[in-house]
Amino acid sequence: MDPMIYPSPHQFNPGRFIDGDSVVERKREQQTFLGWGAGVHPCMGVTFAKLENKITHALFIAVFDFELCKADGSPAEVGEQPSTDANGTAAMKPKKRVWLKYRVRGKR
Repeated sequence: MDPMIYPSPHQFNPGRFIDGDSVVERKREQQTFLGWGAGVHPCMGVTFAKLENKITHALFIAVFDFELCKADGSPAEVGEQPSTDANGTAAMKPKKRVWLKYRVRGKR
């Protein structure tokens, strides 16, 4: 709630950490973005949100057949799959855009 880090700390501003204005400078402060909260009172919905994420992925995998492809829909060649960071400590987006071709399982 420090107004030196967050201008208008009581205002709901989901774009607070989007690059653009002086927000980039505030990113350098220690612990200015705590997405799920921290300390004694973390976000009450974090467990539910993570469960929703897992269910969504499980349903996608269960319901659809999918394959990696190029942006034009042609099959991806061997070696074009996105690389992973084995040293990463958390899930991150791929560094380059990934395209999937999918269809409901059982329908051809």
